[in-house]
Amino acid sequence: MTMVFPQAIQKNSYAGFVEFAGFIFMYFSNKIIKYKTKQRELALGITVIECIFIHSLMDGVIYTITFSISIVVGVLTGIGLVVHEFVEGIITFSIYTRIIIVD
Repeated sequence: MTMVFPQAIQKNSYAGFVEFAGFIFMYFSNKIIKYKTKQRELALGITVIECIFIHSLMDGVIYTITFSISIVVGVLTGIGLVVHEFVEGIITFSIYTRIIIVD
């Protein structure tokens, strides 16, 4: 993220605000869920699911835009996103394993 963030700010002056808003949303979402359920691990699990949902939604938008540009760009982006999703799956598995072990 530290490599991409300066480029994002150059292309759109609102990039920093959007990133900050995302972090704040997830932080307070976790706090609210933890307050309502009184379970730290459950709050973490639900927050992770929210993050994955939003992230996957953005991946879908990227797929749509890149395939509308051209088939080649769409296929190349698709390959990159598949590799990206594999790594994301490993991270998600690690988080859920930690949650299950803590319980």
